[in-house]
Amino acid sequence: KVKATKEGYLDSVVSTLSFTQRENEFYNIYFGQLHSHTNFSDGAGSVEEAFQYALNVDNLDFLAVTDPAESVLYMLGTAAEPLFAPIGLNKEAIVALACGTFAKEACLSVLLLLKSKFTVLSAFSFIIFFTFYTPCAAALTAIWRQSGAKTAVRIFLFQTALAYALSFIFYQTASALCAFIR
Repeated sequence: KVKATKEGYLDSVVSTLSFTQRENEFYNIYFGQLHSHTNFSDGAGSVEEAFQYALNVDNLDFLAVTDPAESVLYMLGTAAEPLFAPIGLNKEAIVALACGTFAKEACLSVLLLLKSKFTVLSAFSFIIFFTFYTPCAAALTAIWRQSGAKTAVRIFLFQTALAYALSFIFYQTASALCAFIR
């Protein structure tokens, strides 16, 4: 078993899975890794090392090396990062909030997947923003159907502006107090 490691990052999880192949099937079964990072982006090891390793793994039929910087969500988070910097949120938190507009519970799952790092102040700022920002897409759709498009847009804008304002006030005030105390 081999682990991918990079200084400053947690070791990757190594799993061994067993599969049973059915006999007399009319299709082929392929096993592979669809999501791998290398030092080309935020992983460890070169692309060449990843493919060389894949050649030596039993029953591995394919390997896909991915670059998160090429994903739409990553680009969204990167583009919006300067806007969210005054409330202490990084691109991972922004991506999680963007996913949360579709389903609020998805926001926390995305945070876990992205292993977002928070300071105490940015964590509280995130919680404030998460609590007050726009309702999920299903709720906005229901509002749209019941009260019309203008009302749904107003609620979206008001809730998002309120969330930003409250997070901004908290983060900036708390940052100033922390700097004053030190």
